[in-house]
Amino acid sequence: MDNYERKQYRYSRLLTGIFLLFAIHANDSFAQTSPKSNPLPFNDMETLVVHKIAVPTPKAENLPAVLDASDAEWHQIAHVNWPEKFPYCPDVRFRIAHNGMSILLEYQVTEQQVKAEVKEDNGKVFRDACCEFFLRPQADGHYYNMETNCIGTMLMEVGMKRGLSREMAPAHILSRVDRWASLANCAGPLPSGTCTWQLALVIPCSTFFKDHIKDVSGMTMTGNFYKTGDGLDVPHYVSWSPIHTPNPDFHTPTFFGKIEFE
Repeated sequence: MDNYERKQYRYSRLLTGIFLLFAIHANDSFAQTSPKSNPLPFNDMETLVVHKIAVPTPKAENLPAVLDASDAEWHQIAHVNWPEKFPYCPDVRFRIAHNGMSILLEYQVTEQQVKAEVKEDNGKVFRDACCEFFLRPQADGHYYNMETNCIGTMLMEVGMKRGLSREMAPAHILSRVDRWASLANCAGPLPSGTCTWQLALVIPCSTFFKDHIKDVSGMTMTGNFYKTGDGLDVPHYVSWSPIHTPNPDFHTPTFFGKIEFE
């Protein structure tokens, strides 16, 4: 190899080295600035452990005292998911337990207006002052929506998504849910202005009529808890587990939280 060839060889090696150094630096810079891979678009899903209490299935009117005695924890329904259009957030909380055979659920609400025009089950209770519980027993399966206004009138459906495909629960299924509402026996019209009210539901496993659940102990499901009032002077749509959709939509299993039954 003469001098000219040696120079050409060294020059080629130098260029190759420079190129490799540039490539390594560029790759490191990309790794530092690129977002980390995340298989889920949102990671703010709530998780709830529903404790089992060793009590006979109570009457709904006695449920608040039963949950007091068991030191059941209160949880807030306070995610204002569409603040630009619907910023109002009433003070809403719930507590929940189970005894294997039944889910025991109590809501406590303070809001600036109450209304209960729907008196018969499976009507549009969501237009009244209304609390809602959505539950999906099986992953990627159907889910139940149980919506109850402030006097205890209930709407219940089941299906894979919102719309006409949802099946309404028959009357004999709804009758299995024992209900107590503090405003149910209110003499005369409901209170005007700011009002605090309670709702208690005793939901036996047989209520979930598309499933064959005899005992919820040890089961993991998904679901959400809501407070709404489409027909109130100040409509609102708040949830326990946050929802990321452009417009109000509670029928969003993608955003259900995890519910673990002890």
